[in-house]
Amino acid sequence: MLMNDEKTKDLQECVEKLRKGCKTLVEEFEYSEECAKVFPPATDEEIEELERSLKFPLPEDYKEFLKLANGVIIDHTEICGTDSIIVKDSWLPDGYLAISCSDNTSERLAISKEDGRVYLFWELQPEEWNFTHKLKNVLEECENDIYEYESRRKQQENAKKSPDEIKRDEEELDNFIAELNQFFKER
Repeated sequence: MLMNDEKTKDLQECVEKLRKGCKTLVEEFEYSEECAKVFPPATDEEIEELERSLKFPLPEDYKEFLKLANGVIIDHTEICGTDSIIVKDSWLPDGYLAISCSDNTSERLAISKEDGRVYLFWELQPEEWNFTHKLKNVLEECENDIYEYESRRKQQENAKKSPDEIKRDEEELDNFIAELNQFFKER
């Protein structure tokens, strides 16, 4: 089953925004690359090999993600690539593979080996979930980090600015927030 163009475009847009966000965090806010990174795309061969080794097909949106980025790390959240899927995890019951985890918590996004569906686990409690939704949550986390750092930096700069400069900067920030809100409303 192939993903429709709209879903693929949605994933592409999310991954591109994550790339830009990670670059901003590393270059402007001195994040370590180990804490803000989008990996290069997986090859079709890597994805096929993973499916062969798992002995079942991956969900289409996750496969499409792998073709765009073979994993993402933002702060303490990782969306796994072909070489980092967690086959055995104490926070998951047997029969599930973790494709996303958050350090220091039990939150896991996992694929059921039985039916190939994606589930979000918290304290071993499953809820059927959508992979793209999880990717958007990670993007939101990245953008919140940028917003937080940018706000702190602006506060420091505002101590040195005129009221007109402060007002202009606030308008630019309001426009950015409006665009971000519009992006999430459209999804």
